[in-house]
Amino acid sequence: MQSLADIINTLSCSHAGGVNLGLERINRLLADMGNPETKLPPVIHVAGTNGKGSVIAFLRAMAEAEGLKVHTYTSPHLVSYTERITLAGERISDNYFAKLLKETAELNQGGEVSFFELITATAFLAFSRVPADLVLLETGLGGRLDATNVIARPLASIITSVSRDHMQYLGNTAEEIAAEKICILKPQSFGITAAASDSVNQVFMDYAAKIGSPLLREGHDWQITESPEGFFYNQDFYPRPSLLGKHQFHNAGLAITCAKKVLHLGEDSIKKGIETATWAGRLEHLQKGSLAAMTEGKPWDIWLDGAHNEGAAKALKDFLFAWQDKPLHLICGMLMSKEADVFMQTLAPFASSIHTLSITSDEHHAYSADDLAKIAKDSGAKNVTVSQNVCQAVQDIMAKYPEGGRILICGSLYLLGEILADTTDFLPSAKPLLRAG
Repeated sequence: MQSLADIINTLSCSHAGGVNLGLERINRLLADMGNPETKLPPVIHVAGTNGKGSVIAFLRAMAEAEGLKVHTYTSPHLVSYTERITLAGERISDNYFAKLLKETAELNQGGEVSFFELITATAFLAFSRVPADLVLLETGLGGRLDATNVIARPLASIITSVSRDHMQYLGNTAEEIAAEKICILKPQSFGITAAASDSVNQVFMDYAAKIGSPLLREGHDWQITESPEGFFYNQDFYPRPSLLGKHQFHNAGLAITCAKKVLHLGEDSIKKGIETATWAGRLEHLQKGSLAAMTEGKPWDIWLDGAHNEGAAKALKDFLFAWQDKPLHLICGMLMSKEADVFMQTLAPFASSIHTLSITSDEHHAYSADDLAKIAKDSGAKNVTVSQNVCQAVQDIMAKYPEGGRILICGSLYLLGEILADTTDFLPSAKPLLRAG
């Protein structure tokens, strides 16, 4: 039997990569497969610019604390395609994924579909064959024309924070982007939305009214208030989330709303989920692998964050105010599809230095280290250095600034994937959710 890597390499070369929006291809493929998407456990569908994976991580932890078996589908991955699919709480195995992916490709009979559509159809096939109580389904891009938007009646559709990203596909304003994402909401399903501007809220409300779906909105149906020990969801108190950053209080709030109003989970399960949810690459302290080994016995720690767009940079900025007890040094690589100038302008004031580097991606064009360095300098950054790779950047920072501090690696999930692939326990671990996005 071919290995998963060989099958993925063959199929990714023969099917369109990158972004290829539309539902005609996926609907045709699913019909040829016997429509596995109609044979799933109840589905919670999640869209948004940032926070999708965190909300799914919280919901999964809450549901599993209640004793439920949960399937998840997320994208992209950090190291292995198997991260994208968990079956009843366990990451799909290489062999089973390879078997199902090959079956999907054969049923496709050479039809024109994107590689993402093949992976999505394979996830639906897996979910239809393995018993579970719940599916947590993340959109790939947007909502209206995303390949995941074939579920006729999800239990609920959650829209996380909306900001400018993928404008070439979704629109140039937050309102246009919101209009694409809210289209995962279906008639008679609950809609749950994050706090948003009045104009974005109006987009959400208009669409929900048009299709006759109840809509629960942060700021209207619930409020989040942070406290030193945790946070209040309306008048109910919850522990501090396991995921770091003020934005995670609000992501937890979306999950709580779904857990209470849709899944009817117990309070103990909800609280346990908030305290135990995991999501790799989100303000993660790197403690294993060769990079972490470089800091042993030295006054340094290395952190990873997947922030790569305007909204994520603003969320990271809010967290960095608490990190001013010691110098912060950034290592950044970014794709050209991202607004690097906005990203740098947001984070540069907190950085004692910035090291830029080029990243590699088979599907996307990336900024060169030199171009990104120029953007950083034009954004007001100080002490900007071009590096060949992450290892060189870390070594350079530690040599130039012997007093120590924090190193934050950010700007691209592809960059984080390269680093996490170096850790010894990333791939074998099946239980924690692994992220990208």
